Amino acid sequence: MFRNWKSLIFVLCLAFHPQTTWADFVAFSDFASFSTATTGAPFSVVNFDNASPNTIIGNGSTFQGITFQYSNVLATNLVITNGVIGSGTSPLPTTSGTQFLGNTGSGQLVASLHDMTLSFSNTSAVGMRLIVRTTADPATLVGDIRFSTSQSGVTAQLPSVQSSNLVDGAFTDRVYFLGLQNTSGTLNNLSITTPNSVGPDFSYRIDDIFLVAVPEPNSMVLLLSAGALAMAFGIRRRFSTSPK
Repeated sequence: MFRNWKSLIFVLCLAFHPQTTWADFVAFSDFASFSTATTGAPFSVVNFDNASPNTIIGNGSTFQGITFQYSNVLATNLVITNGVIGSGTSPLPTTSGTQFLGNTGSGQLVASLHDMTLSFSNTSAVGMRLIVRTTADPATLVGDIRFSTSQSGVTAQLPSVQSSNLVDGAFTDRVYFLGLQNTSGTLNNLSITTPNSVGPDFSYRIDDIFLVAVPEPNSMVLLLSAGALAMAFGIRRRFSTSPK
């Protein structure tokens, strides 16, 4: 079947290191599904609560392993804040802790059209909670915030129904979750875009970014790999000791 041991090694490498395709990427619009799909894999959470208040994250700056790049079309920068300056009274509610990622503009919330790209070390999945503020019907926001990656054409977008609400005085902010996963490889960048520039006015803040580590090979794969290498070594010895 195999003419020499090198051919066998090549075939084994293809078997144990499959190439990633677009079909290997999965989009999520709720945290429960994301959590189930990544069960057992180590993960880290960036929730911005350990940063000094009003820390500016300029274009190209890195915070806790994530590099943020954005076009400064609104002449504002990303900032880690509790929203007191923007609201003028009390901190804005978040999904955890007291701080979030907003911007230095009025209200300290990220406005639509303020698109950005996040780059990070290889992960298997990335997810994020978005807290959206708008006076529009939530159903009209479908697709107004989208997650994508340069590694795939798969896109996650705002669903028609939010996962929960956060009440802030006269405002009822809507909490959404979006995520992407590479089920057979790695993921190292995420773009957040607001493509519907003529849609309803809204702004948002970012909280709880989940970075899921690439799973380690399980024991069965390791055993199969060891067996395959041993078999290949035996074939190589047989070929090398065969009479010419």
